[in-house]
Amino acid sequence: EGSRFKIKFVQEFDATRKEHYFKIRQSEMDFKNQSEVGLIEYLTREGPSLGDRRARELVQAFGTEVIDTLAFKPELVIAKRKEGHFDGLTEERLTQLTEWACAEKSVEKIKQMLYGLGLTPSLINKMIVHFGHQVVAIVKNDPFRFGEVDGIGFATTWKIAKAAGCPKEDPNRIKYGIMHTLLENEGKGHCCMDDKDLVHKSQLLLEVPQKLVEQYLKELIESQKLCSQETNVQSLSQFPDLFDIVE
Repeated sequence: EGSRFKIKFVQEFDATRKEHYFKIRQSEMDFKNQSEVGLIEYLTREGPSLGDRRARELVQAFGTEVIDTLAFKPELVIAKRKEGHFDGLTEERLTQLTEWACAEKSVEKIKQMLYGLGLTPSLINKMIVHFGHQVVAIVKNDPFRFGEVDGIGFATTWKIAKAAGCPKEDPNRIKYGIMHTLLENEGKGHCCMDDKDLVHKSQLLLEVPQKLVEQYLKELIESQKLCSQETNVQSLSQFPDLFDIVE
């Protein structure tokens, strides 16, 4: 809701399925046009004693400059209130809002954008603590890095990436999906995974062609982010820190 995208795509043919499909070549989210949506959510969730209705009224009155207005020009809010706007916004609440807005200025744009993607306050705070002001660049360039944050798994990172215009066949998505599948397997007590099983389960998760999963699994092994071991009957993949255990 409230998001716009710029998309470039081409039509290709899948010989296996014998059908044409559209493949996204480039996708870019227009963060500017969704800023008011995120700002309303941001104010509603974090503005002291504000609530959804009053947050919407403030954004309608001052647009994307509302945080600056609250922090540095509260007299404009007072003037609007005298005209009959912002019912229930007392002097005490306005003072609280002004103090809060001043304190929030350093992270305002980051939080505004993340709330616009539908994330919860706890997740947003974890991301900011972990990445600091790099968060905006990571959302736009490699949102799957959010998987580094404790409590953020594949579903959440894909939600963020998809909102930012990332296609299913993005190399970073496929690599992250493979590593997520291997990590899930490790969580069940296994220190390695048969390559065929890893490819199959990753493909089910990612919903992309098998050849792409095989291609990026090979790249992960070549870049030493994963290790591979050959046995008489199968090829096994694992994380490098578990290599000695299996060996």
